[in-house]
Amino acid sequence: MTVKDFILENPDMTLHLMTPAGYVDLNPEQAKSLLAGNNTMSHPGCSGCDMELPADVVLSQFICSCNMDQENHQCYMLTATDPPEEDIGQKDENDCLAIQMM
Repeated sequence: MTVKDFILENPDMTLHLMTPAGYVDLNPEQAKSLLAGNNTMSHPGCSGCDMELPADVVLSQFICSCNMDQENHQCYMLTATDPPEEDIGQKDENDCLAIQMM
């Protein structure tokens, strides 16, 4: 599943992404803007180091792991440029989506 697919299926979630291009935080309005093709900002984890990240780079990322907090509409994801070896979609007892990376 890609970040784009996830946003389309979960438009009310606030996303916290750890991507190969840095950390990306998106509230629902920012995620909608990303779907419209607007760029977003990423950072390497330190203050003052924000970088512009093209929308297509974020939207095309594949989800490797996802921890959803349904009650607070928060989602924490680890993403990758290449698709995972197995399709994501199995939930465990903590409502976490995960795949095995090879």
